[in-house]
Amino acid sequence: EEFISLSLDFWKSPVTLQWVHGTMRFILRHSDLLSIESWQDTLKASKTLSNLKKDRGWSNVTLNSHRKCMNTYFIFLKRFKYINENPIMDIIKMPEPAKNMPTLSLHDVKAILWHLMFRSNKSPIERFRNLLFIQIAVITWARPKELLSIKADSISSDRKKICINGAKQKWKERFYDLSNQVQETLSSYFTEATRLWRYNELSNNLFISMSNRNQWWTYRWVNKFCQRISKEMKMNVSMYMFRRHAATELFANSVSIQDIQIFMWHNRLATTYRYNCNSSRNTKKCTDILGKW
Repeated sequence: EEFISLSLDFWKSPVTLQWVHGTMRFILRHSDLLSIESWQDTLKASKTLSNLKKDRGWSNVTLNSHRKCMNTYFIFLKRFKYINENPIMDIIKMPEPAKNMPTLSLHDVKAILWHLMFRSNKSPIERFRNLLFIQIAVITWARPKELLSIKADSISSDRKKICINGAKQKWKERFYDLSNQVQETLSSYFTEATRLWRYNELSNNLFISMSNRNQWWTYRWVNKFCQRISKEMKMNVSMYMFRRHAATELFANSVSIQDIQIFMWHNRLATTYRYNCNSSRNTKKCTDILGKW
């Protein structure tokens, strides 16, 4: 209970805590190491996780996920002086296969916006909320966590600009101009929220929950939203695909890698390179020369 309360107050989301709770409960049920002290032996702890991997048929990715969740809890124990060392840090991370990083084309982005605009099976406020979320994502190319941190106060009084705080660089603010289409969607969304007596909830989060009052969207609900769009449009859609689409288009239009890094707010240049999902357009000049040879 202490771990949950302090984590919520400072640095962890409820979804992360659910994963940590599930991992710790699973370890207690299916291993012989039932105390914090028993995990101090790194070799014994590694063998325990390895045996669980074999018995359960886990992939390396699954094993690393459980290791990461346990590490989150042990970091808390060390930070508050319950233990002197964190043994989970010494457990070697298993190699994972290279991730496939799909992206969206410009046609896909337009099709998604068009689909959200005319979803007849949704209430007006839900349709405007979903459309506004994707429109702001397309304009700012912000991370999902950054989008979920937007409040009504983040929008200027004339509704022409929006301010977004970085998720990884919390002290940094970015300002964006809102297009006419986004301003229209925003006005319609505010009108519906006012009609339903829910306008005050927008001060906590711009994207409120339609099923529960005084609740707002979480990262988990956004993932479910993307899954519904994928099912309805028969295509793979995720929020990070919008960011990769932005980086890919900037690469294709010969924007410098340093400018793309600043625009995407990446700490490392290597991350920016990974976001380029169509490097063939960038290497066309070289391949044309080699083709002539």
